[in-house]
Amino acid sequence: MSDQLQNQPFDIQPLAKQRFDALAGYARDPKIILIVDELEWYATRDGRLIGMVTFDKINHDYGWVILGRDERHRFRAIKVNVSYPSKDASRTDLFSELANHHAEPDESFYQSDDPNPPTDFFTPVVDESRLNPIFKTLVEGINYSSALGIIKPMMRFYDDTDGNFVEQFQTTGFDARLWELYLFATFAELGYARAPGTAVPDFIFTSPFVSLGLEATTINPSNNRTPEMPGTKEEMAAYLENFIRSSSRALSAVSSKRNHPTGPSRRWTACRSSSPFRTFIFRDQCVASRRRRRSMSSVSGQHRKQQRQNRTHRRSRVGKAEGGVGLFLPSWRREC
Repeated sequence: MSDQLQNQPFDIQPLAKQRFDALAGYARDPKIILIVDELEWYATRDGRLIGMVTFDKINHDYGWVILGRDERHRFRAIKVNVSYPSKDASRTDLFSELANHHAEPDESFYQSDDPNPPTDFFTPVVDESRLNPIFKTLVEGINYSSALGIIKPMMRFYDDTDGNFVEQFQTTGFDARLWELYLFATFAELGYARAPGTAVPDFIFTSPFVSLGLEATTINPSNNRTPEMPGTKEEMAAYLENFIRSSSRALSAVSSKRNHPTGPSRRWTACRSSSPFRTFIFRDQCVASRRRRRSMSSVSGQHRKQQRQNRTHRRSRVGKAEGGVGLFLPSWRREC
């Protein structure tokens, strides 16, 4: 393989899977894992093209895929070939095709199936006085260039279903929106794809094995103020106890999501589950009502209310986010 790389008319570099996932993993169809194994990843030195060598699990032969950026700057497949008898044969042909496509203009990679402009989180859409100070640090601080390099490829694949993501990401909603990006990237890496066009809940993820919904929230300082960071160990302990671990903040954040109407006769409702990631289920109100009526004969109304409060407090799973805390509320299922 090293000889093949050295003999190329232009530079081809091996690419780590983690780097491929950061650049183009969001384009992967989760169902592909049932058919194909990804074996090797490569990129041209200028980053215009990405290639991978694959193994077909059904036909037991080899193939390759070349990805280039479309008009929204997203890496997507531009050419595929299969039925090679060996990995070496597949790799050799891949390098040859990379050279051919590298000589083509960027416009030849466009796919003309999405009229929307490229998503851009970082070009300011508000006055500078309104920009979140942490957002400004991310954009301008040289120490955060790596984080910027991870978010920029991701943003090309992120659909703004609410219509205000960029504005909030740059201003008062930076923490909440960053938490949503983290969840988006995490579930993509776990092999899920986001269902398009869904504003409520925040995400519906699908895979070959299960579909799930996820509503995300963060615990933020009151009135969107930036808290003063503690300077001593004692102050840090008090900060963790009184802010991040504040049960009243947690319950307030959860309640605002739980009680928010999401459509005609549909709300978030508490659900008993053994999974630590199933806090609230999104159900038709009529289904929840039938279950409540069945339980009325054995449990008093006041007792049921106390049970729901206890379950809500016990099942809230808190994860640290930048400047706040995110709570998973992810168990929405169509079959509920």
